[in-house]
Amino acid sequence: MDKIAEIKKKLQEVVGANPNYPIVGEVTKVAGESCSIKLISGLELSDVKLSATVSESANYLLVEPLVGSNVLVLSGDGTLSNLYVVKVDQVAKVKLSQNGLKVEFDSTDNKVRIENDNVSLKDLFTDLANILNNLKVGVLSPNAPSSTITPDVVALVEQFSANVNNLLK
Repeated sequence: MDKIAEIKKKLQEVVGANPNYPIVGEVTKVAGESCSIKLISGLELSDVKLSATVSESANYLLVEPLVGSNVLVLSGDGTLSNLYVVKVDQVAKVKLSQNGLKVEFDSTDNKVRIENDNVSLKDLFTDLANILNNLKVGVLSPNAPSSTITPDVVALVEQFSANVNNLLK
């Protein structure tokens, strides 16, 4: 063994480093916190982790690749049975959960979910639309009854509700 190779080997032993080259694969399936990929050779691998550490923690960031897109994976121990995704070419979903706050961007249905342990943003906007729909308008004439909002305002509130439902989950 030449001197440079010997030094490299000793450094790897001291640092605990093992050369690990990235593998390119096409996503064939996504399930929970893992996916299946097909390598260029045609070999299909399942249970590829979407993050280097998969835990049952309530705090996480998860990037789900789009089925059919390419990912770059590395092995945690040099084998094909401990692969995890390090780069995603196309994203289907991004999920963030931190201290009760949950945010999800979903490109498959073009919607966003924002919520915490108590309420969701969609629920807040739905409540606002309900309040506006049931709003009573006072009439300034003496002894005149109050009335509901006018049809043009009802149409605006209904459009607001439709926009909320198109954006939020």
